[in-house]
Amino acid sequence: MPSSPGHVTTLVQSRYFSKFNSNPTHSDSVMGQTVVDPKGYLTGLKSMKIICDAEISDIKKARLLLKSVTQTNPKHPPRWIATARLEEMDEVVGKMQVVGHLIKKGCEECPKNEDVWLETCRLANPLEAKTVIAQGVKANHNSVKLWMQASKLEEDTTNKSHVLRKGLEHIPDSVRLWKAVVELAKEEDARLWLQRAVGA
Repeated sequence: MPSSPGHVTTLVQSRYFSKFNSNPTHSDSVMGQTVVDPKGYLTGLKSMKIICDAEISDIKKARLLLKSVTQTNPKHPPRWIATARLEEMDEVVGKMQVVGHLIKKGCEECPKNEDVWLETCRLANPLEAKTVIAQGVKANHNSVKLWMQASKLEEDTTNKSHVLRKGLEHIPDSVRLWKAVVELAKEEDARLWLQRAVGA
C-alpha cells in the first residue's frame, strides 16, 4: 500500500526529531556527571550506521514522493520543511547546499508562512541567517516569531532592543515583544517601557 504525502511528511518529522534529539544510551552518572562508555558508544555508532544504510531505499522513495507533492502543490509549507529535513537527515546522499536551495524555494512559494522562514534561518549560516530573517520579516510584518528570531540573531543588546521595538511598531499589542523589550532594558528604562506596555 503506497504511503500518502501526509504520512511521509509526518514520518520525516518524527524521524528527524528522533535522530537529532536522542541522548547517548551507553552512559552512566557519576557524582552528577555523565560518563560515556567509549566501547559502548562506538558500538552504538556502528549500529546507527547500519540502520542508516538499511533506510537509504526508504529515503529515496520518500524523496521522490515529496518531490512529486511539492511540484503538484508547491504552496503547502509543511512539505517544503519535510523535504529539507529529509535531505538533512540523509548523511549518505544529502548535501547542505541542496537543503538550502530546497528550503529557499519553499520561501519563494510560501512567503507568508513564518515556519518556512524560521526553518530557512535555522539551516543558514550565521551571516546568511540575518538576511533570511530580514526577508521573512519584510514579507510578514505581523509575525511575532520572526521578530523574536531577528532579535535573537543580534549579538548586541542595543541592536536586539532596536529590532524588538521595530516589531512593536507593527504589532503594538504583542505581549511577547513588550516583555522582551522590558527584559532587555536597563532598570531605569524598564519602568518606562513597562508603563508604555500597559498603556498600549
